[in-house]
Amino acid sequence: MQISEAAGERLLCIRHNRGRFEEVFEHAAEEFTVADDGSVSCLKRLNTHLRHERRSVYTFDGAKFTLLASEPASRVRKPAAREDTAIAFIEAVQNRFEKEALSYLSEELGESVDFADILEFMGDFESWARPLYGTPVEENSVFLGICKKASENICDARMFKFEFDESSPPRIDNFKEL
Repeated sequence: MQISEAAGERLLCIRHNRGRFEEVFEHAAEEFTVADDGSVSCLKRLNTHLRHERRSVYTFDGAKFTLLASEPASRVRKPAAREDTAIAFIEAVQNRFEKEALSYLSEELGESVDFADILEFMGDFESWARPLYGTPVEENSVFLGICKKASENICDARMFKFEFDESSPPRIDNFKEL
């Protein structure tokens, strides 16, 4: 059964228990599907450069809903330019899309690092940004920053340099914090 296809919908599941209504599940997404077994699939569009989508599936055991799986819903287009590749990599790491993030690395780098190492190195962050000024121009390199909110009006920013191989589309051969 399709619940909605419009953006910004909210699904609220309640049950009647001993003369009272209780909230069992509440979730916001763009699309919901309820399976015959009572599980709920939620599709949420993420605000990313490549327009990622995340599909989350919740099972119902008669008392509560439990997250069963959460993963990218569709394959995004492969970026063709170096900057787009670096942005796609950052967003895949931010959203914990392991397979996609590793696909942007060169074969050599991909074999020498695992996703847990990347997550530890980059840490938690909310967004990315292009440097406003003073960015050096280097062939086969892109400079991008990641930002983590430190307090109400302050953001901790870290700058990264991404170096690329000569493949087409380009893949990240190395990245480091500056």
